[in-house]
Amino acid sequence: MFKGNAVYELPFGPGKQFFSGGGLGGKFLGGWQISGLIQIRSGRPISFFAGAGSTASPFRGTVNRSARSTNETPNTTLTLTQLQNMTGLFHSPTTGLPVFVDPSLIGSDGRANPAFFTSPLAGTFGNLSLTPVNGPGYWNADVALIKRTKFSERLNLELRLEAFNVFNHTNFSVSNSPDIFSTSFGKITSTFDNRIIQMAFKFNF
Repeated sequence: MFKGNAVYELPFGPGKQFFSGGGLGGKFLGGWQISGLIQIRSGRPISFFAGAGSTASPFRGTVNRSARSTNETPNTTLTLTQLQNMTGLFHSPTTGLPVFVDPSLIGSDGRANPAFFTSPLAGTFGNLSLTPVNGPGYWNADVALIKRTKFSERLNLELRLEAFNVFNHTNFSVSNSPDIFSTSFGKITSTFDNRIIQMAFKFNF
């Protein structure tokens, strides 16, 4: 994760480089401030499961009772490096919609391609580790424009115009426990942190 922020006070108004004489011009042009915050981070960790609630799963009991076998990871024919390279943000060649796994990992019925993922046999564990990959990455930029008008040593008015995710960058939300037997395997169905713009007044005394 990377986070960075900056604040810049515009050089206008009393005590500043321009319009430092005060008066109405100084009050109007002075007290302006711009701030920004940016966040960039990798996607959330993902674990694949063999039948986490799917009726298509064999629901085989393994070491413990059958209900817990739904939390078992599958077998995979891919190496960890191959799977990591095939996870992130892709688009379905048929629908054009975003998916978080390479489309070749999705079978024709919407479930995981059995050439790459299978359920472990009864009494065995899947060979895929927990949280082996990350989902789509995330980045977001927030910007604020602030105007402070001072009336006395104690009294001032603050106007704030704030934009969260100012570029309206699309951040995708994915399940952190995809089921290889689900017909929605690999699909991205929602986004989060859409752009929000708000204005606020605050009187400080």
